[in-house]
Amino acid sequence: MFKSALMKMTLWYVALTMVLSLSFSFVIYHYAADELSEGLHSQYNKLSASTQDHIQYSGQEYAFWSARLMMVFVYFNLAVLVLASTISYFLAKKTLRPIEESHNAQIRFTAQASHELRTPLTAMRADTESILMNKSDNVTLLKQTLKANLVDLERLELLANHLLEVSRIRTNKADINQEFDLAEAVFQSINQIKRAYPKKKSLINFKHRPLIIFGDPLAIQLVISTILDNSIKYSGAKPQIDIRLIKHSQSVEINIKDKGIGIPSSDLSNVFKPFFRSNNLNSLNGYGLGLSIAKEVIESHKGKINITSPNEKGTVVEIILPL
Repeated sequence: MFKSALMKMTLWYVALTMVLSLSFSFVIYHYAADELSEGLHSQYNKLSASTQDHIQYSGQEYAFWSARLMMVFVYFNLAVLVLASTISYFLAKKTLRPIEESHNAQIRFTAQASHELRTPLTAMRADTESILMNKSDNVTLLKQTLKANLVDLERLELLANHLLEVSRIRTNKADINQEFDLAEAVFQSINQIKRAYPKKKSLINFKHRPLIIFGDPLAIQLVISTILDNSIKYSGAKPQIDIRLIKHSQSVEINIKDKGIGIPSSDLSNVFKPFFRSNNLNSLNGYGLGLSIAKEVIESHKGKINITSPNEKGTVVEIILPL
């Protein structure tokens, strides 16, 4: 598909270039031919006057020089054709590259999302069929199956919410011009995470001070909740998290630091890729979508997000948002 589009765009570029080149060549040729004719007539008239002999203008010289002039323009346009074809091909390729990369990324994302959706559904179906085939009325077994299915349903709900957020961002339906209190958004995210992990005695240090910015409060809250969720999930039984809001002259920084298992240095460059999961997270549940969505949200707000893991112990997330 893209090869066909590349060739069509190249041909359009070449056609446009050649139309302009031939048009200018046609105008310049006729102007030069007229000047040549007048110059030859003037030269013959001066020659006749100086020799006092009548020299008749035969037009042979005009035909000769006009043919030479024509060949110059033919060669010039052939050179333009070759040069235009080469440049047009590379320009068309450069123009289509972002579209092709976006299309390929969408295909990969859809395939990966389909796989992630299929996995819990397959597990739920297998568990349900197993229970239906079991003729005994074992209440304990039924409860265990329902609990397992509930976990899978929660995973599906989380994945569906993430996919909906990606769709909302990519279709530009997010309103990033809302005025809201960033500190309050952080506070709401903290409460949400604490409710999600009631058994974990997490220590989250954050001073609740008003800081008004413009953006999509729900999207920003999703980003903070995602980061806090990762911090608690990968920090053992007693997570310790420090959150700071630092106001600069033209931006605000959200700094979130934990003392969890950290991220291997070899994985830091890949943490924002959809469905990527670090090698040290194999035993922990997750889809690897949270950070990729967080990056899209922050970039849609004209901001930046950076993750570091000093000495691969703990994680520091820095989010810069414009004021």
